[in-house]
Amino acid sequence: ERPLFNPLRLVNVDAVLRDGIVDATGAILLEAQRRQLADFTARHVMSDGAGAARVNAANLTFNPDLQPYDITERTRGLVEGVTGSADIVGDITWTRDAITSTGRVQLNGVSLATSTIPIVENVTGEIFFDDLFALTTPPGQQVNIGALNPGVEVTNGRVRFQLLPEQKVAIENAEFDFASGVLEMRPTTITLGADETRFELRLRDLDASSLLATLNVPDLEATGRLEGSFPL
Repeated sequence: ERPLFNPLRLVNVDAVLRDGIVDATGAILLEAQRRQLADFTARHVMSDGAGAARVNAANLTFNPDLQPYDITERTRGLVEGVTGSADIVGDITWTRDAITSTGRVQLNGVSLATSTIPIVENVTGEIFFDDLFALTTPPGQQVNIGALNPGVEVTNGRVRFQLLPEQKVAIENAEFDFASGVLEMRPTTITLGADETRFELRLRDLDASSLLATLNVPDLEATGRLEGSFPL
């Protein structure tokens, strides 16, 4: 199984042991690049064998020199060409028997490509992870997407979703502006990186002339409004 994280190094660690409790602060580096990713604070109660840590990655900026798969191999093949910044806060708790994690990721205009959609631009919104290690979320996560182009561009996307185990995404609702109307994806569950994905699209109140212009259909004119649904 692919490792959860590529090698990380703790640096500038300051720790104090007092009355059987360790309090520590420091920074986390991506070892391969010697790039600082985040700061952390932690507390461990030695008698209980339990503790907690908060990891704070403020303004983590992705570019050609830093991609998500540089940090975790579990994103390799799912997203690429990521640019833009994100603020990430992770909370980790542990006992002698288990370790759990939650996190919040604030996307500040992130653009990327996926294996099925080559252009996804200006994604904003906050995502809450109920298991940061498994990269899963509760239902009802929402993001806005400036533009998405799987072959025909749609804009101003409003997407509500849930991230599930085994790289599955439950699309609860997705709407985009398209040809002076709305293109909607019906609720479905898709597997990221799958060879084939099937879903149903619905068109609402499209302008016929705008649709022809968007699809770049030559030598054809039309007026009126269009609606309907089709599988893809």
